[in-house]
Amino acid sequence: MRQNDWYKCKLTDYIYEKYSEHVDKSEWFINPAPNKFKGYFPELRKIITFTCDDDGQITEETQLLVKDLKLFHEIVAGCSRGMDAVYEDYVLYLIGPEGFDMLRENHILESCGSIGDRNLYTVKGGTSGC
Repeated sequence: MRQNDWYKCKLTDYIYEKYSEHVDKSEWFINPAPNKFKGYFPELRKIITFTCDDDGQITEETQLLVKDLKLFHEIVAGCSRGMDAVYEDYVLYLIGPEGFDMLRENHILESCGSIGDRNLYTVKGGTSGC
């Protein structure tokens, strides 16, 4: 296996070349492995895992956003890792009203306050709380 920086350069170059118009609006998870990046592309409604082999070839594993509680939770928890709380409008941007409602109904998103007219939520299993 090559050095982590080699994979990082290959993956970064590939993503900027193929998804340049979406990179600035994408959200990234903790890398699943030294040779893998995992990102969520809200505009495309896809989670894509990019894998670089030792020859520099990149493959993509795509998961479309579907009405699935576990998937909605993975996206919101992964995109809010390290945050104490998330704004409602950010969650709506990521997974839409249907996903937001599913997470609230299942007590995965819980209201914890507001700033101005923007509501804040904690994510069960994803953030530390307000």
